[in-house]
Amino acid sequence: MRYSELLEYKRDITANNLGEKFLEKLTNKDSSVDNESIDMDNPTEAIHMYLSKVEQADPTPNKQYTVWLTRRYIDDSITLFEDVLSTWADLLYEYHQLKIRRKIPSDLMDINKFKSRESLNKFFNSIREILISDVTNKKEEIQKGNAKEIFNNSEVRIIIPNDEKAACYYGQGTQWCTSAKNNNMFDSYDWPLFILIPKQPTHEGEKYQVQVTSGDWMDETDSPVSIIDIAGRFPTVNLKEVFGKYDRNAWYLTDYMSWYDTVEIFDAMIKLIISNEQYIIENYVDTSRDKSAVADFKQLIKDMKGWNAESLSESVTEMMDSQRERLVDNGGFTMMAYEYPDALGVWICESTGAGYDLFDYIVDTMSVELVDNVPTFKQHQS
Repeated sequence: MRYSELLEYKRDITANNLGEKFLEKLTNKDSSVDNESIDMDNPTEAIHMYLSKVEQADPTPNKQYTVWLTRRYIDDSITLFEDVLSTWADLLYEYHQLKIRRKIPSDLMDINKFKSRESLNKFFNSIREILISDVTNKKEEIQKGNAKEIFNNSEVRIIIPNDEKAACYYGQGTQWCTSAKNNNMFDSYDWPLFILIPKQPTHEGEKYQVQVTSGDWMDETDSPVSIIDIAGRFPTVNLKEVFGKYDRNAWYLTDYMSWYDTVEIFDAMIKLIISNEQYIIENYVDTSRDKSAVADFKQLIKDMKGWNAESLSESVTEMMDSQRERLVDNGGFTMMAYEYPDALGVWICESTGAGYDLFDYIVDTMSVELVDNVPTFKQHQS
């Protein structure tokens, strides 16, 4: 055991050294933390309260892993605080038990060597491999729980866990907080969760967990992956249809809509703009900031009138790309179909300098709604 591990952990010192950055991560960069529970008028108390939670996740009596856990959370190697209390609490318990029994190889003995997300994933997987191969480490059998298999073909099985036991069973080998023994977060997620298990994995342990409504698309290391990547990983599966039977929001996701449907909807919105050109100019184009706004808007209308299918498709791509940065979430494009008027409004305003009165007109007079599971354009009275 290293000398550094024998040093006594003191919360006051940790709070003094790391408290400010720790609180910043908790309050500004972590969707898993309820900010209403943090009293910003008393930051010292908040820091101590959350450090006490990290201490509870540390299985050692002298809290020798607490500072390491706190640092890894601050530097984003561990993204979410809920993962500190669940997935990593689980792993550190197993790790410490293996150390006591002298089952840890020398290259894994100093946990302080592991700092980056990549090195933590390697550390996590190494401990898992030791646990699997250690015949003396008697593991309790994990119960299957209650789950529903909603899809099964040559590429992938897709499963909805209906309870915590099922989430643990099908999440074995992952870093998901929904598969943890400690502080399992299954009940905090909106139903349904989708677990995708490839039939021909590209690497050991490949799995994906999806929660459509919250935009959580995660691989087995609990790292975000894009919707497009998962759809491309399983090209024979219409994820919109499979997910949409159990979560209506799946039908709204832009990346599940055919390009034909997307262009058709934008075409309808653009025709409405063209037909109301003069009314929009008189009431919604703001020239106070940009005197050329009217001329620019007229030129855009002229261009729109001349668009064919190819130019419309190119312009729709430009519109969606302009909105992509605004709506990106965890590395994936998660714009919903009902946000199409927003995308068109932002694109026109930024292209012409027409001002955001025009944006308000667009989102107030247009919508894309779900009708019999089909995204459909609707016009409203201005």
